[in-house]
Amino acid sequence: MTAALLAACAAVLGIVIGRLWDHRTETTPWRRDRRADSYQQLAAAFRTSYDTIQQIALANTADDRILAADNHVWHSALSSVWIYGTPEAALAATRLDRTLSQLFEDSKNRQHSTSDKASAGLLHDRVTAARQLEKLVWP
Repeated sequence: MTAALLAACAAVLGIVIGRLWDHRTETTPWRRDRRADSYQQLAAAFRTSYDTIQQIALANTADDRILAADNHVWHSALSSVWIYGTPEAALAATRLDRTLSQLFEDSKNRQHSTSDKASAGLLHDRVTAARQLEKLVWP
């Protein structure tokens, strides 16, 4: 009877250890894949937002459609980095978000022509945002 009890305990312990090991080996690649996907989404959203900001800033008129533009794609990708990214990446993405949000609002508040001197300031802001993205991608 002792041998049977010992065999049953060993079997249960083997199942528990196997399940924990299985869970660990499945979770690590899943997290890595989600992290990589979130970074890729953030980079794509940055480019989309970047183009939108440029279109808003260089629009000839203060169109209601332009003034109502928002940045949902960026915010969705940023949320993904907050959930799946490393703490360092989340912090860098948050800093980039502040810069990009300010740039987005500035582009809505002042619209320029391509020959306007103020567009040079907008270009400087865009370069700053791009550099912050580069720091996120290549620390």
